[in-house]
Amino acid sequence: MTTTRASLSPSLTLRELVETRPETLAVLSDYGMDACCGGDLTIERAAKAHGVELEVLMRKLAEAL
Repeated sequence: MTTTRASLSPSLTLRELVETRPETLAVLSDYGMDACCGGDLTIERAAKAHGVELEVLMRKLAEAL
C-alpha cells in the first residue's frame, strides 16, 4: 500500500501510516500517539482518544508528506 496525500485516510491505522510514510511519526509523536502500542487504532480513533480534532491532525499529517 502506498500512502499519498490523496490516499491519506482517517481509516488508516497508525501502524499502516508509519510503515508506509515514516515521516509522519514526528506528527503523531507531537500528539502523544505512537504506532507501537496504539498502532491498531485508526487515525480517527487515535485523534478522538487523544482529544485532537481530526481535521487538525489530518492537515498536519498531510503537511508532513
